[in-house]
Amino acid sequence: MNENGKGCLNKKYFIIGGVVAVIAIIITTIALIAGNAWKKPIDKVMKGIKKSDTEIILSAFPDFVADEFEDYLGVEDMKKWGEALEEEYGKNYKISYKVVEKDKIQKDDLKKLEKAINNSDAVDKTVKISAGYRARIKTTVKGKGKSDSETGTWYLYKIDGKWSYLPFSPSEAKQIFE
Repeated sequence: MNENGKGCLNKKYFIIGGVVAVIAIIITTIALIAGNAWKKPIDKVMKGIKKSDTEIILSAFPDFVADEFEDYLGVEDMKKWGEALEEEYGKNYKISYKVVEKDKIQKDDLKKLEKAINNSDAVDKTVKISAGYRARIKTTVKGKGKSDSETGTWYLYKIDGKWSYLPFSPSEAKQIFE
């Protein structure tokens, strides 16, 4: 330290600056992870398709929909679907997706969807929908020297604090839940 104590002062600022930098990195990392949370249902569906696993796919849906779909999306159906993909693209085929376009769903539309769901027999408790996106997703399957892509619209909603996939828009909900 020099005569007027600047050495301690500089060290103190260095430590404070380091702590602030670490906190900024942590906050940025959390924001990046949370910022992509809406993609989790898409990831689950893709993983479920690749593994031919009904449970993984159903985990992308809210419980009140997964319970209904469970009767229609059986283990045998998934096995056949997986076998068909392996036959066409080979055992080591890859499935991936790219978000082509993403639009935030307006609060008024989310409230209409929430009302349609809550006024139906589909749920046994009130659900809260706090956010939603309409996303254009390009899905690609590659393997065995070939590649096929298809683009479709996905509706992703934050229902009771968890991001979920529903295969319809808020405007279609009224007909579905009547």
